[in-house]
Amino acid sequence: MNKFKKSDYYMSENHIKNFENTRFLGRKKLQELKNERIDNYNTNPKLCANCQKPLEYKKKNNKFCCKSCAAIFNNKNRSNDFITDEFKEKQRNNAIKIFNNNKKEKNEISYYEIEIKCPECGTQLTNKQKMRKQKFCSNLCSKLNITNVTIKKMSDSAKNRKNKKTIEMICVICEKKFTTVNKGIHNNKNKTRKTCSDECNHILKSRNSTETMKKLIKNGTHKGWQSRNIESYPEKFFKKVLDNNNIKYEFNKKISKRCLGLDCDHSYFLDFYLIDKNIDLEIDGKQHIERKKSDEIRDNALIKNGFVVYRIKWKNINTEKGKNYIKNEINNFLAFYNL
Repeated sequence: MNKFKKSDYYMSENHIKNFENTRFLGRKKLQELKNERIDNYNTNPKLCANCQKPLEYKKKNNKFCCKSCAAIFNNKNRSNDFITDEFKEKQRNNAIKIFNNNKKEKNEISYYEIEIKCPECGTQLTNKQKMRKQKFCSNLCSKLNITNVTIKKMSDSAKNRKNKKTIEMICVICEKKFTTVNKGIHNNKNKTRKTCSDECNHILKSRNSTETMKKLIKNGTHKGWQSRNIESYPEKFFKKVLDNNNIKYEFNKKISKRCLGLDCDHSYFLDFYLIDKNIDLEIDGKQHIERKKSDEIRDNALIKNGFVVYRIKWKNINTEKGKNYIKNEINNFLAFYNL
């Protein structure tokens, strides 16, 4: 016969049921005893010392039912007849005399003797406001004064920006007339618009960059624009795709902007130039989100010169969504190429 172990009983369901029953019965018994004590107290309750109301069982150790009763009971014998308006004035005058004497000893001027007025509305400041070293009688007066001071200090260019005065200008590139907001001069730079459109602005920036680059090349601080030697992972990936499908291409083909009809000495680099069908295959990473305008100008210039631009947005292949997206893009491109 196997001996019965205590650990077996403690792990059994009977022990858990017995434990829950005893806990429930114990709580019930404690509640009954508490109710008996409350009933015994309610037969002869303790009364408030001021209003003679019966106190609750929770406040049986207290003397009063509330704070107001305690204040009234404790201040019954105190007389308030001596606190009159004359007494208050005497106290105030004595305090002012003491304060003025202390200031005279330190050779300082007391603010009680000086009349200070609000610079905005002209009302006299109170002693509290003087003591806090306030300049204005209210927050409203201080805000009004701040706005008036700032308007006076504003320069002519800031006023023009606030009022939004328009000026007729002539475009630096196409020499067309257009209206712009006069933004004025900041940090010795005129920030008014010089071009009529975004395309003209792009051309102007490219001209300025070419001039600076020519100076740097003459000085020998820059070698000039060159093709990229480092290949990105998406470019390596699409090289394999084109090789597997027997498509001839030129990687990073250089085309000058002047050949495309743009007034600039720089050049564009085509990611994959497909020789048979004159297609420019571009794989766009995250950096192309900020280059939408420049990409549009580039694509329009290439299309005008007989090129076909096909762009594919790159997504990460580590996820299933990315894999399915790239597969669909490759299939769409091959269908477009085989048309």
